[in-house]
Amino acid sequence: MNFKDYVSLRKTRLQEAEEILNEVKFSEKNLNKVAKLYGKIMGKHMGGVFKPFGIETFKRKTGPGNGIRMMNNTGAQLRFNWDAKRAKKSQYDLTSIDYWDKDNIDLTKPTRTVMFSADLNVVQVLGKITDALLTGTIREAQEIIDSANDFLFEKLTTKEKSKWMEDHGLSKYNTAPDSMRRSVAKKKPELSEELEVFLGQKESNSFNDGLKKADKMLDTTVYADPDTVFDELEDLTQMVAGGFTKSLVVTGMGGIGKTYHVTEGNRSLLKTLGEAGGKWELITAPKASITSFYKDVYQMRDKIIVWDECDALFEDKDIMTALKGALDTSGQNYMSYGMNTISMAGYSDQQVDEFCNDLDMELASGEKIIGPGKNDLKLPSKYRFTGSMIFISNMKLEKFRKVDTGGALMSRSLFIDIYLEATDVVKRIKTIGYAMSESANYSRDDIDEIVDALSEAEKDNKPLVKNGIQYATAGTSRAMKGLSVRSMVQALNMKIGMKLPNWKELAQKYA
Repeated sequence: MNFKDYVSLRKTRLQEAEEILNEVKFSEKNLNKVAKLYGKIMGKHMGGVFKPFGIETFKRKTGPGNGIRMMNNTGAQLRFNWDAKRAKKSQYDLTSIDYWDKDNIDLTKPTRTVMFSADLNVVQVLGKITDALLTGTIREAQEIIDSANDFLFEKLTTKEKSKWMEDHGLSKYNTAPDSMRRSVAKKKPELSEELEVFLGQKESNSFNDGLKKADKMLDTTVYADPDTVFDELEDLTQMVAGGFTKSLVVTGMGGIGKTYHVTEGNRSLLKTLGEAGGKWELITAPKASITSFYKDVYQMRDKIIVWDECDALFEDKDIMTALKGALDTSGQNYMSYGMNTISMAGYSDQQVDEFCNDLDMELASGEKIIGPGKNDLKLPSKYRFTGSMIFISNMKLEKFRKVDTGGALMSRSLFIDIYLEATDVVKRIKTIGYAMSESANYSRDDIDEIVDALSEAEKDNKPLVKNGIQYATAGTSRAMKGLSVRSMVQALNMKIGMKLPNWKELAQKYA
């Protein structure tokens, strides 16, 4: 990089920092940037930089909201919140910050919440907000506000600006931006009127709901033999790959490697047919819309289609009806749908095929698309399906039987339902972790250490107790709350990716 490019890049980064600092409202694309910037500044006073977990929704007495949850290496958490209903043209303003101290493991009740005016220049009072979160009071911290104002209104020298930027985690460069001012900040807000501190309210939120869902993964009723069931799953996958069956349905507990064995295992589609996008396709969490489904199947009608996390498809009656014809064992496999399509009534099989071939040629030209528009191409009311389908679902067998009216899909498909004993879950997750490590920057020892940490609660049939808090109860049907391939990956991120020194404790609490 030459000097001119270096200066240009430096200027761009400083302008981005300036933009984020000076915004009262910010765009959707800047949500993570705003949270990361505030997380850096507040982390200097709260035991380490806060790193994001992701966006979530929540509901409590004061109303619903959206937020970005973050955690630092002490286990403390922040959530920066905004009100989507108040957003104008996708311009958001921060409405509150929730704080969980390091000993608070109740993800549905923050330790404290600070609410502030939508017009407040938040960067000026981050010190006050931090103090409010830590102590529950708003004490005088005038030097923090004054230093921010001096920076914003160019009362500092270039060297002092650079030092201020570095101290606040904004830049390591030697030159501060030429202009860092904000018109609405010229009048310092009265903090007692702009900030309010509350004890955290009980709430429901999508972050905790996800963990609760994982908590229920390990059912106590029916268990498969792990020494054979995954070999059998790969055997069935081979039957689909070889064209010996039109359909395979895989149900059972989530997070134990069902998708892995179908798509990446020793005798998977990847190993047999090559990368996805050639002879087979992987569609994750498909939309439960018959029009979208009908279009997708048309465009992949000669391939093996793997529908992963497909519970929504099973619950759509129109989709289940369309699948009957596509997967019929008679050999006459047609997808049919009559709404907003071109009727094929009276067409012979050959004529239907010719119609589809002509449609394919038009699509290949790139001039038109399949869609509802006046000039868009319309699909035929039926077309031949020459491919196969594999459905992978976390739906329990009892529920699947309810949505599969008359057993239509089960009767047309190979079917396998997988549930494991808690101790066998640990073995399976390690096995998958070992396979993943062959092409990653972690080792088998890392996998053993992580999975053993996650399953520690069940060792010696004793509960895991730290600081007087019990995290998992002995005698349960699970090795640990949410123990799964996903929790292993989350723990890997904490240990290998983020390099958190206390990753083990955090993983046992939250992964």
